[in-house]
Amino acid sequence: MDDNRQYHRINYIAGGTLQYRDTTFDCQIENLSMSGALITIKSKPVFLPGNICVLKLYDELVDRQLILETLIAHQASDYAGLVFLNHDAETQISLEMIINRESNLESAQQQQYLSN
Repeated sequence: MDDNRQYHRINYIAGGTLQYRDTTFDCQIENLSMSGALITIKSKPVFLPGNICVLKLYDELVDRQLILETLIAHQASDYAGLVFLNHDAETQISLEMIINRESNLESAQQQQYLSN
């Protein structure tokens, strides 16, 4: 099956929260792209695909919290696929920095593995 995604997806494990209405769920970001994320949720979610939520994730390396308005694209078991909605230029730059940093780290780890 071909992957027709517009943006490269990276593995990115980080803690976060997902807020839907007045309920906040602890979650873990599993992977990330410029257009969305896949998360796992530790408790049973009450939202459905099409609902709008707020994802908060903390980038420890630059000591900054990102707050992203998201759309639930799909949800199954304890996983949810999120599509990022309107985010500002500063958030866009922060996402680009995370993705570039993590992509470079993945590449370096792969090269080290291949050279051993």
